[in-house]
Amino acid sequence: MSCFNTVNSSRVQNNGVRFDLYRELNDLKHKYAKLQKEYEKVLCLCRQAESMLLFHEKEKEKQMRHTQMLCENCPDDIVLLDKNLTVLLCTSSVNIRFDREVTGGAILDIVNDAFGEDFMYQLERGLVDVLRTGEAYSFDTKLYNRLMKDGDKQAFYFSIRLSPTFDDYGELSGILILAHDITQMHNANVQAEQATRAKSSFLANMSHEIRTPLNAVIGMTGIGISSSDIDRKNYCLHKIEEASTHLLGIINDILDMSKIEANKFELSTEEFNFEKMLQRAISVVHVRMDEKHQTLSVFIDKSIPKTLICDDQRLAQIITNLLGNAVKFTPECGSISLKAKFLHERDGVYKLQIEVTDTGIGISPEQKSRLFNSFQQADCNTARKFGGTGLGLSISKSIVEMMGGEIWVDSEPGKGSTFCFTANVKKSAAKKRKCRLHPANHKTLRVLAVDEDRDVITFLEENIKGFGMKCDTALNGEDALRLAENNNYDVFFIKWKLPKISGVELEQLLSGKVCKNDRLFVLMISSADWSALEDKDIKAGAYKFIQTPLFSSTVFDVINEHFGKKQQAVDTHAEIPDYSGNNILLAEDIEINREIVLSLLEETHLGIDCAENGSEAVHMFCEAPEKYKMIFMDVQMPEMDGFEATQYIRSLELPQAKSIPIIAMTANVFSEDVERCLASGMNGHIGKPLDYNRMMEVLDEYLGVKEQ
Repeated sequence: MSCFNTVNSSRVQNNGVRFDLYRELNDLKHKYAKLQKEYEKVLCLCRQAESMLLFHEKEKEKQMRHTQMLCENCPDDIVLLDKNLTVLLCTSSVNIRFDREVTGGAILDIVNDAFGEDFMYQLERGLVDVLRTGEAYSFDTKLYNRLMKDGDKQAFYFSIRLSPTFDDYGELSGILILAHDITQMHNANVQAEQATRAKSSFLANMSHEIRTPLNAVIGMTGIGISSSDIDRKNYCLHKIEEASTHLLGIINDILDMSKIEANKFELSTEEFNFEKMLQRAISVVHVRMDEKHQTLSVFIDKSIPKTLICDDQRLAQIITNLLGNAVKFTPECGSISLKAKFLHERDGVYKLQIEVTDTGIGISPEQKSRLFNSFQQADCNTARKFGGTGLGLSISKSIVEMMGGEIWVDSEPGKGSTFCFTANVKKSAAKKRKCRLHPANHKTLRVLAVDEDRDVITFLEENIKGFGMKCDTALNGEDALRLAENNNYDVFFIKWKLPKISGVELEQLLSGKVCKNDRLFVLMISSADWSALEDKDIKAGAYKFIQTPLFSSTVFDVINEHFGKKQQAVDTHAEIPDYSGNNILLAEDIEINREIVLSLLEETHLGIDCAENGSEAVHMFCEAPEKYKMIFMDVQMPEMDGFEATQYIRSLELPQAKSIPIIAMTANVFSEDVERCLASGMNGHIGKPLDYNRMMEVLDEYLGVKEQ
């Protein structure tokens, strides 16, 4: 019994030990599992920390790349300084500007080397102020970079801002410099201010330029009205005409400039005679040239075709402007030359060069730089001394460039000027006409040319012989009389103002003593217009006056005209056509304009009915459509304007409504205005102020007898 109990007790004791061990083992397992989880958490956190570290490193690298990109590509100059004003970081533009690596350098030393002490002290004052106050400081400055090569002293303008930087504890740690280049903006502002001043000066000048001819018109009108002397009245009318023409030129310049600035300036091409175009341009300035006793010589390259295609009106405008300036700035008894040269031809396009040379006051290099600018003249005193709008050369430059050319000037003060421009013109498709004289035996004609100017004599001799006629020359009246005693001449070219024996006296001697012909055919050469000569000169027997400079076509035309008309008496005015039996309708709301048209066309015997607005014009046409051969239609009228009236007439179920010529007669003269008139159904356009010759051309086109 006792033994059994002892055994059982040992088992129980052993089992207790095992249980304790088992329990401890379980505890260890739980602790291990818990530690395992903690380990996994820590491992996860480590991995997360590692990922975060990698992410931040990548972000840091990314930011570094972005910072580097900003530094390399930022157009502004940015410099980061520490508290000791040492450069920590800067943009690439800074290194380029200073032509060195500036990082680590003292900013004041760097600036002093490049821009000098003045800017260094200016910058230092701003930096000290930022370090002292902890607030930003800004200023604008003008700099000259001494490090630039080739001695370039171009000025740069900068807007500079100095901003404080702070550390994590809010303590000032340095300064950030931001320098923005405002050179372009500054120059633009300067140019804008200059343009504003130029336009203001231009407007003031325009006020003077416009008021001057207006004063002449108003003043001479009053004098003419109060005068009973017909010669006095005619003098006043002549001065009014001159002032009105001058005023119209000013207005045209202003309109042209406004079209150029609005990009609405256009060229219109048509076939024209080159010599005739030059004659028109010269005739505009000839009176002023004659008043100042200036001489004009003209040279035309024989390689230039007689007929060309381009905008001859604008080409003449350029030449007239250059000639007008030459006359204006050349003193009395000076000389001016006009030369037209042929440069080359490519694919039917000719390159021409026109030169106008004078012996005037000349132009300095500084004045040349602004000569072709809008609203400016060479000198601010030019307008006061010589007058003018200051637009002519600018307009000419725009026209030349539209013609594919360029314009320039060669000049020195006191040595005159030569203005040159080139232009592209097209070859005419028309067949070349032969110049033929009317009589079959023109080769038997003999001419005597008398002029002390050898250039004129040479010109006449070459051209007259070129027409197949014989030509002798004399430099004075005595030589001419000796030649005429031994030869029978058919034509005489005599200069009006000859030394010793004048042209008129020579004509009288030839007519009364020497010449064997029943009547002389004398062409009196004069630089003045024939209308300026005295009646006694005209009565002396001269058949016709021709104005210098001479042109081949002029010489040919006057000879051809004489022998074609068989000694008809000279008619100083163009023959006025007779339109008796024809009726036209004039739609015009302004009474004075109606009166002008009626007066201009009075001698044509044309029947003219007037309507005061578009509605009345439509009514009158509907009442008698077969009566009218043409309608002159104003554009801006009350009740119904010209466009509406034209469209209404064209829509009528009348045979005449579709075919009757309707011509716009309006002050709206821009190309878009002309196009709108044609688009509304009109056949043509006449601008105001009315040009008599243009009106006669239109009447002849629609009412004149057509050649068979």
